[in-house]
Amino acid sequence: MIRLVLFCIMTLPIIRSQCIHSQIQRHVFRGIEFYLKRDDQLRSPLAGLEGNKARKFRYLESRLMGEAGPAVPQTLVSMGGGQSNALVALSKLAKASNRELVYATRPLPKWLKDNPVGNFRIALDNKARILEVEGKVYDRLLGSNGAPTVVRELVDSDDSSGLSWEWIPQGGGCEDAAVGLRQLAGELVAFIDNEEEEKEGGKDGEKWEVVVEAGTGATAYYLWRAMRELVAGGALEGRVVVLAAPCVGDDAYCQSLLCALARQDDSDVNVNDYKLFSRGLQVLPTHNSPPSVFAQPYQRHLDLWKELCHATGGDGHFDTVYAPRAWELLLDYVSTRCDGRKIIYVHCGAAYSNRTQLARYRRMQQQQ
Repeated sequence: MIRLVLFCIMTLPIIRSQCIHSQIQRHVFRGIEFYLKRDDQLRSPLAGLEGNKARKFRYLESRLMGEAGPAVPQTLVSMGGGQSNALVALSKLAKASNRELVYATRPLPKWLKDNPVGNFRIALDNKARILEVEGKVYDRLLGSNGAPTVVRELVDSDDSSGLSWEWIPQGGGCEDAAVGLRQLAGELVAFIDNEEEEKEGGKDGEKWEVVVEAGTGATAYYLWRAMRELVAGGALEGRVVVLAAPCVGDDAYCQSLLCALARQDDSDVNVNDYKLFSRGLQVLPTHNSPPSVFAQPYQRHLDLWKELCHATGGDGHFDTVYAPRAWELLLDYVSTRCDGRKIIYVHCGAAYSNRTQLARYRRMQQQQ
């Protein structure tokens, strides 16, 4: 398997200051043994990014440092929620590289603008220029995928070529994200291979399941694609599955996002038929779990978060939005099967956003 891991690393752009590999810990939670990939402990070299943002924006960061790829224009342009983790990451990258971030979002509540908190406050402190746009404009921007004729309206530019700014899709969900996620895939495959060597090979047909929290689905998709290439033709082929845990919307919505990413690789992919490309990439079902609106505070999620943090170190290192929902779905999924598949949970970080969400929980409890 060493040959395969070397192949993965050699296909990366030349980046001198690669992220330090994160450690993998063994834990037991509610009777489930699993391995925890501590990407929350990563700190990228320029902007100190952690978790999946350190992976997804690794190539962009290397370009900002002049280590790989084409030069980056002075203005970065993106879009998403006003409390998005990607907003924080991009604002840090822009500040660290002396660039401007222009970020489009839907209209924000007055209380947040009057008293900025959380990720929104961090981005403002990093001098991000956050533009509120009406729903139709936002949808047109989202649908255009950063077309210059649309973006130039945001950046107030006469440039119709798009060369004076760099468009970054919502959440960083684009091909550039594949660079950092190929490195993660190499680390995971090396770990699995080492585990099986120490135990004189895995059981016949034993599967490994790599669980990833899914918002835009980009982390899950590009990680699956890289791992599929790495294990092709080897002992692990067909035995490593990436499980996307939908945290924004239900499983059908998550599948549609994955289909859209797959269509960028293969235009023949039917955007409505997830099964056409999904070998080794599965979405955790949501229909057996209680309904969940993204980022809404639920007492059951707070209780699960506290229990999970206590079982894995006790320092509140999981975030309070994505992780509880992902684990809720994972626990339900594991309860429906009885085989001995091994689980690796990729820690996506973002505990820095907990302050705002925990304040919402306190207000919720005071109103009860």
